[in-house]
Amino acid sequence: MTQITSLLNLSHVTIHHIATSDSVVIITLHSETREASCPLCSQPAIRVQSRYQRTVQDLPLQGKTLRLRLHVRRFFCDNPACQRKMFAERFPELTSAYARRTTRLTTLLSTWGLTLGGKTTTQIGHPLGIRSSRDTVLRIVRRTSLPEQETPRILGVDDWAFRRGISYGTLLVDLERGQPIEMLADRQASTLATWLKQHPGILAISRDRAGEYALGAKQGALEALQIADRFHLTKNLSEVAERILAHHRQALRSIRFVPASATSSSPLAVRYLRPARERRKHEVQQARQARAEQIQSLVAQGMTQQTIARLLHLNRKTVALSAHTQTVSLVSRPARAGILAPFTRYLSARWHDGERNGVGLYREIAAQGYTGSRMTVERFLLGLRALEQQGHLPAVLAATVEMTPHRAIGLLLKRAENRTEEEARALLQVSQVDAALAQTQRLMQQFLKMLRERHGEELDAWLEAAMHSGIPEWRAFARKLRQDHAAVWAGLTLKWNNGPVEGHINRLKFLKRSMYGRAKFDLLRLRVLYHQRECA
Repeated sequence: MTQITSLLNLSHVTIHHIATSDSVVIITLHSETREASCPLCSQPAIRVQSRYQRTVQDLPLQGKTLRLRLHVRRFFCDNPACQRKMFAERFPELTSAYARRTTRLTTLLSTWGLTLGGKTTTQIGHPLGIRSSRDTVLRIVRRTSLPEQETPRILGVDDWAFRRGISYGTLLVDLERGQPIEMLADRQASTLATWLKQHPGILAISRDRAGEYALGAKQGALEALQIADRFHLTKNLSEVAERILAHHRQALRSIRFVPASATSSSPLAVRYLRPARERRKHEVQQARQARAEQIQSLVAQGMTQQTIARLLHLNRKTVALSAHTQTVSLVSRPARAGILAPFTRYLSARWHDGERNGVGLYREIAAQGYTGSRMTVERFLLGLRALEQQGHLPAVLAATVEMTPHRAIGLLLKRAENRTEEEARALLQVSQVDAALAQTQRLMQQFLKMLRERHGEELDAWLEAAMHSGIPEWRAFARKLRQDHAAVWAGLTLKWNNGPVEGHINRLKFLKRSMYGRAKFDLLRLRVLYHQRECA
């Protein structure tokens, strides 16, 4: 018996009986001491009033549920100054008052719950002999208290979506240690400012370019240096360049190139656009162009964009876009690989061999595993015929894509040494479409070089070049950067950015989705912040 009590780490107790079954082990025991201390006044008591049994669950024993049945005594407190007249003896080394589990089992469930969640903890614990429901595990997790955090010197701030488009929170990360230190329930400037005032001593704050975080950092930590995140600067730069390229969407479509990601195993299919669809697209194009001309006419008459939006029942952003656009074009999605993609090279080769029978070609690829319809094959062949009439080689064009503003931005974001000759040639053709596009390419490449090599001292010269480019979008972007000049300069000069924050937001999203998006803020906060306690 003594060996069992030592194994269970129990002292000052005597084991009366051990009962076993297929899944449960019950150990009956009682205290060896003759007296107990009052939990209120701490005075020893020896007069026993009554006895009762109390059962607590302990860590499993050889895959069986272990229950400890305690014989507990009630004592009279003989201290006349104590408010409590009777009390039950405690077992502080084993469990706490009113608990149904031992302290070590509660600690284990808390650790598993914080790491895995309630349902997974229950699924893992049942085969091992730990009987608990997922609601019980979550209640234990919610009672867990995290240790106080040291105030970081370099703080990273970014938002995360509790419900996308509806409610957002803020995640704060210690960038020196790379660990989250706090979660805020919203992304308001006042909330961030309040937290910063409660934690003085922060030297620098890395953030995105949202105005609320800039204001909150200024109100809560005026002496701290604000750093604009380089990823968000790149994103803003790309959005400006893409808006400029969108004005020349139709001209860009004539440029075709082979992307570096194209492989022989997954070629892009040529899409044949039906005449009826082309006619409807042309009608929509004409209607949008007429609306843009009407908006520009009203602007010339001195009407404000808000008034025009109310008059024409349009969104103000639509009016603002049409007011400065000479030619309105439809956004067309490029052809994507479909069910026919694995067979396009075979069809192109047969087409070059002189085979023009759509039914025969359909039967040939059906024998190879094609499960689509015959009309899909016919439309592909019509596309090949149209390309052949234009003098193009269908075998080459089957693996090419047309240039779009989004694809052009993707090529510009690539480092020059990572572009293929085909991609470099396509960018050269883009710059030849219009002088504004050539200027856009130069400004974007200069900014990216400054950002990647952290040459913040070149910022003022770049801003001057953008202001004198003659392109409204670049002037507006330069004005925004000047309003946040100190933070942008710091982002282009110092090594700190929001990369670790984005990584922890990805982990936060994983935890939220693993709980099916139903976790309340308090539970989600505990699980996110628990990670840093283990890795500190």
